[in-house]
Amino acid sequence: MGGIFVCYDKCMGIKNKKINKIVFCFGLMISNLLICSNAFAETPSYYAREGASSIVVPDGPDMMTIIKNLLNTTFGVVGVIAVVMMIIGGFYYLTSQGSPERVQKGKNTILYGIVGLIIVLSAFAIVNFVLSSLLG
Repeated sequence: MGGIFVCYDKCMGIKNKKINKIVFCFGLMISNLLICSNAFAETPSYYAREGASSIVVPDGPDMMTIIKNLLNTTFGVVGVIAVVMMIIGGFYYLTSQGSPERVQKGKNTILYGIVGLIIVLSAFAIVNFVLSSLLG
């Protein structure tokens, strides 16, 4: 787990370990909320009625639908991360106070966020096109 914080330190340039752990735990909680699905209670229509010979249970989603939902959620999370990186780059740029290194760091962070967003959107379009052609 310490390796994740070291990588986060180097990528974000943040030295405060307490802030790193808070950001990591917050990200872990948000990703857990996005990945976990809702549990719906079974309605009475699924139970066998008097005189019925068997219980009727509806079919769940097929594997391709589950994969498509998982990929779309992943693309959404990565897209949000790219937008956050652009915001952080803008913050670096605005708070550079004329320092050429900070200005360049801000511009590069914004550029990398835009490139990441373009990659995520194109991957989203390609995956949805391929899966819709496979699913019919």
